[in-house]
This record gives sequence, C-alpha cells and structure tokens, in this order.
Amino acid sequence: MSAAAVLRRLAGLVMVVFGVTIITFLISHVIPGDPAQMLAGPRASAEAVARIRTELGLDQPVLVQYGRYLAALLHGDFGVSIVTGRPVAQDLLQVFPATLELIVAALAMAVVVGVLLGTLAAVYRGGAIDWAARLLASVSVSMPAFWLALILLLLFYGVLDWLPGDGRLGVAFDPPPTVTGFFVIDALLAGDAALLRDVLAHLALPATTLAIATVGGVIRIVRAAMIGVLNEDYIRTAIASGLRWRTVVFNHALRNALIPLVTVLGLEAAALLFGSVVVETVFVWPGAGSYVLGAIFALDFPVIMGFTVIASLVYVLINTGVDLLYRVLNPQIGEVG
Repeated sequence: MSAAAVLRRLAGLVMVVFGVTIITFLISHVIPGDPAQMLAGPRASAEAVARIRTELGLDQPVLVQYGRYLAALLHGDFGVSIVTGRPVAQDLLQVFPATLELIVAALAMAVVVGVLLGTLAAVYRGGAIDWAARLLASVSVSMPAFWLALILLLLFYGVLDWLPGDGRLGVAFDPPPTVTGFFVIDALLAGDAALLRDVLAHLALPATTLAIATVGGVIRIVRAAMIGVLNEDYIRTAIASGLRWRTVVFNHALRNALIPLVTVLGLEAAALLFGSVVVETVFVWPGAGSYVLGAIFALDFPVIMGFTVIASLVYVLINTGVDLLYRVLNPQIGEVG
C-alpha cells in the first residue's frame, strides 16, 4: 500500500474521532441533569452550585466549552469523575486491563472453536458436522449476551457449583504483583499455581459468554471462505499430486481462507469493547464496562464521555489497522480513494 493511501486512512481516522468528540459533547448537554448540581450534592446551596458551575466553565458559551473540552482531550485530560473524584483517565487505566484480559480470552476461545468448526463444516459440507456448526452459528448471532450470561451463571454456579459466579479473584487470594495488569499472565510470572487456578476459574464464565456470542461470525466466515478455496484449481492440483487430504486442507486451503477472518476479528474485538458492559455487570467483573455502567446510572458525564471517546478511538484504530493489514495480506485488493 502506498504512503498516500495510508495518509488518507489516517486523515479519515482523525475526522471520525473529531466527529465522536462533537457527538459526545452534544449528548452531554442534551441529557437532563446538571453536573455542577451532582458534584455539589443534593443539599448544596445555589451559591455553591453556581461557584462549581463557574469553576467547570459551564457558564460559558457552548463553543467555548467545546474548545476547552477538545483542548483537554488533546492533552489526555478526560476530566474528573463526579462519583470517585479522581481523574477519569486514572480510573480507566485501572479498570481497562480487566476488560482487555476478558476480551483477549474470549477472542482466543472463539477463534480456536470457530476456525475448527468452520473448517470441518466446509470439508464435510451437508453432513452432520456442517449442520451442527451452522446451528451453533445461528444461535450465537441471535442469542442476547445478557441472557446467555444469566443461563451460564445459573447452571455452572447456581446449580452445579463448578465455577465462581462473580468477581475477578476469590476473597482468599490477593492480586498478583502487577506487571501486565492481566491476572493470568501476572499469576504465571509470580509462579503461583493456586492463584492461577482461581484466576482462570473466575475468568471462565464471562469469557465463555463473550466467546459464544462471537463464535458464530467466525464459523460463518471460515466456512464460506473454505468452501470457496476448496473449489480452486490449485487445491485440485495439490490433491491430484498425491498430497494427503489433511495436508491440503490445513496447510494450503485454510491458510488462504483465514485472510477474510482478519477483518471479522478486528470488528469483533472492537464490538466486544462495548458488548462487555452487560457481561461484566452480570458477573460483577471489575472492568471498564461495569465502571461505565455505574457512571451511567450516576449520570457521571466525564466518565461516560471519556469512555465513549476512548472506545470509539480504539474501534477506529482497530478497523483502520485491520484494513491496512488486509491489503498487505492481499495486495490484489485495489486501494480505496
């Protein structure tokens, strides 16, 4: 891909993020509620509320407020949480590792299961495996994540009592020394097997919930791509040359069929950042999702706006990166002007 095309993509990225800042700022002024009143408290006097409004710059024209808001964002300042009284950026840095660990675990599970089932469904097209894979894909894309989370919680925690139902760590354990922020990796680095087992047990249900909600798209993409690749002439040539069927499928066909999956994984990873809100709430997972949901109920506008901007930025960056990577993997795709 040419440098000019990359620059066009980056310019588009900047415009999208700029548009997101405008939307989040306008929404914060449309939603009923007075941040100054909430920050001062329900029993604060009118003078105290007016003073806070002046300190926050809420008494200034909207354009001036937006200019200050945008200038603060460019310096990494997302404001101060009304609920915690701490900088929003500081709070988000504390809770994002838990969300990222959950998303990475869910994607890993979805990719392994989805690629395997999608491949088998294409190879044994029209058979029982194909039917079962398509059924799972249909259930996956149509089942609400919160309902699935409640079912898994009821079954594996409430009925079978096999897995813990809430939190990121049991009360008998202290968090591992922070190295990456991912408890699984940090527990491994600490060499604490008991802690690692507890971390994995707490991660199992929420990660499985998100993985099931994601695996349907992976199965469909891999199955469709594999069916197309298996009908290519070079596959027939490889079979005619005497190569083992397993070698042809996994070493030749699957390698090319996985290229479209790159796009899907980018979209799914970005979508999981928003979709994890409900799952984290059900399993009391201390990540960005549950943190922001609490802010929504409290009308904590700085947190809501900060998370929206960051999540949108991550979404755009992932999709732009996937698009560029896809064109590198498949140079035959023409550049979009």
